[in-house]
Amino acid sequence: MDATFLTNFMRFVQSKTKAERSMAFDLEMTIHDRVNLDDDELNKPDFADVLQTAIDEAINTDDYVITNNLLTPEDAPKTNIHLHKLRMMVAIPLAGHGAIYIDQQIRQGVFPRDLVERITEFGHYVVENDKTDLSPAEYDALFQQ
Repeated sequence: MDATFLTNFMRFVQSKTKAERSMAFDLEMTIHDRVNLDDDELNKPDFADVLQTAIDEAINTDDYVITNNLLTPEDAPKTNIHLHKLRMMVAIPLAGHGAIYIDQQIRQGVFPRDLVERITEFGHYVVENDKTDLSPAEYDALFQQ
């Protein structure tokens, strides 16, 4: 059931945020579904490290995490020629189930913080009220209420 729930909630989140890429993780960091992320990208050390850190923090704090793929200011490029590759990354926890990861290139815009907060609160509501068997469309309808 967790795999279906995680997949359906991921699809709902991607629909609401219009994220370029997304993944659904369980508590053991198993990927149950993904969109627009191939194995080559997942195996890049820098990406894997940032991803692991964001998902772990979201699960451990039961709160969303917003980050980017530049780890520290000293790692930032000296010029702006690489800024087009900068991505906004968000991890949204689903207590007792796992987390949803979304990202997109900054040039596509950023995820509004209030939307991320609302989706996180909605995820808490869904888990607390045992509504883990809904379709993405049903999550969307419930979210609109």
